[in-house]
Amino acid sequence: MTWSPPPSGCIKLNVDAATRSSGSALAVVARNHLGDVLSIWVKKYHNSSPAIAEAESLYWAMNLAVKEGWKSVILEGDAKNCFDPLINPDLSPEWHTHNIICNIHSLAIAFDSVNFRWVRRTCNSTAHEAAKFALNYDIEYRFNKGNLPPPPPSLEAVCREIP
Repeated sequence: MTWSPPPSGCIKLNVDAATRSSGSALAVVARNHLGDVLSIWVKKYHNSSPAIAEAESLYWAMNLAVKEGWKSVILEGDAKNCFDPLINPDLSPEWHTHNIICNIHSLAIAFDSVNFRWVRRTCNSTAHEAAKFALNYDIEYRFNKGNLPPPPPSLEAVCREIP
């Protein structure tokens, strides 16, 4: 299974977090219906809890989408514990991510269409590599197609792997 583009008129945001004992890094990758990378955002995050970092990456993606003015979005990621309660509101989020998941739900009204999709890591490789990249730098940065960082790791190479 590989990454697939969103329908025309929709933006797909892949999210991920990478953690180590000293903290975490968050990443959001935005692509259009052609699979073109619109932006990759990365930033350090103070918390080293994987579940909280994953939930925060989703919340950050929602806020970025609002800021960009996108009205139809799909959010994808490989953190099943975060996506399950977003996909099925009858499921309760884990206690340590409860408030973040509630905040994500409340932001959903800003969109004409918002969908949440859990995917395997193989479908989320660009966001995963971007989060790992951000662990090594104390930056908050927005990359676009013209300024992707060189290897290692090569975000440009990972972006080209996807149709």
